[in-house]
Amino acid sequence: MKCTKYLINKFDVLTTRKTINYQNTKLKTVNLINIIDMFLQYYTFFNKDSIKLNSRILKQLYTSQYVKYLDYLIENNFIVLWKNYSVGYKSKTFKLHSSAKKSKIYSINIDIPDRLYNKIKLINMSSNSHVEDWLKQKLIDDLYKININLTKVKQWLNNNQLDEKSYLVNLTACTKIYNKDIYYSFDNYGRFHTNFTVLKKEIRNKYLKFGENNIKEIDIINSQPFFLYILMKKYGFNDFDGFDIDVLNGTIYDKIASISGKTRKEVKPNIYSVLFGKNLSKTFWNKLFGDLYPNVYLWLKEYKTINKSYKIIAQELQFIESDFIFNNLIPNILLYNPTLPIITIHDSIIIPDYAYDNVLSIFNTTKQQLLNNELKLKKYSRIYDYA
Repeated sequence: MKCTKYLINKFDVLTTRKTINYQNTKLKTVNLINIIDMFLQYYTFFNKDSIKLNSRILKQLYTSQYVKYLDYLIENNFIVLWKNYSVGYKSKTFKLHSSAKKSKIYSINIDIPDRLYNKIKLINMSSNSHVEDWLKQKLIDDLYKININLTKVKQWLNNNQLDEKSYLVNLTACTKIYNKDIYYSFDNYGRFHTNFTVLKKEIRNKYLKFGENNIKEIDIINSQPFFLYILMKKYGFNDFDGFDIDVLNGTIYDKIASISGKTRKEVKPNIYSVLFGKNLSKTFWNKLFGDLYPNVYLWLKEYKTINKSYKIIAQELQFIESDFIFNNLIPNILLYNPTLPIITIHDSIIIPDYAYDNVLSIFNTTKQQLLNNELKLKKYSRIYDYA
């Protein structure tokens, strides 16, 4: 299988031979490249420099020699052991070495043995998620139905001033899509990560097709504040200080942009820092949000304190988003057309343009059912009696 992988200059030699000798063992370079790519992909796609690696999965992929593969990468200052085994877990956490993070990342095309490629696909398919297996398989199959105009994508990338990292991420993801080298993974919080979720929206809308059909994307406006509103309603909160009105009107980012003198594009990540951060200091954005929606801000701080984690909000909103998309919206769409191809971009969906009007109606109806508390959402939080 022809695959696109990330690499850094230090390991150029791996592309010129099939094996290397290390500790009296011949290590397969394709396995080393695959592990290197995994770390660099997490770092470039998700800005995460550490990965928890399960020994059972590593053994499945690389036999019992996986330890030597990791030792080789540690010895060559690519990764470091960050956290050793925890009680009850067969996983160690490894972190990118500081020198690796400073290295120039580039992409290469290599042949991955079908056996290894299929093992990786099976592991990604079976990852922990509350999405039902039949729907997982449907969503994975639909990823391969997309065609991409790679020539036009390259022209767009060259004509638009992206930073080096964004350029590499989008070019690599598009090359993978073109070669049908599809990446997918269901994470523990219900999200479905693919080559498509990292693409610029302009690329998705202009250069993707389902066969010969153009695509349409439908999303929830200001989705994270929207799902926060759903979470707070679930616990009986109703003193929103106008937060509910701004969220349901889809104007919360525009309102804060007007007040702050910033652009909507600048506002969004900073509001995320309020919703998903520690809220330990009176930063400009904590103060602005707290002054505008004092009761909502207080609820956020108390909820994180009660659950002993500032990450709880992000985790629960992802669970609600995933539950809405995978367990309610998409099944409703498939009742209308069981064979309709669908690709999810977290809080949005991509469909063929011929189905847009019908799917938009289903989308709005299901969203209203969520607002009316008519959907059966699962409870994921650690504490359920907070109000």
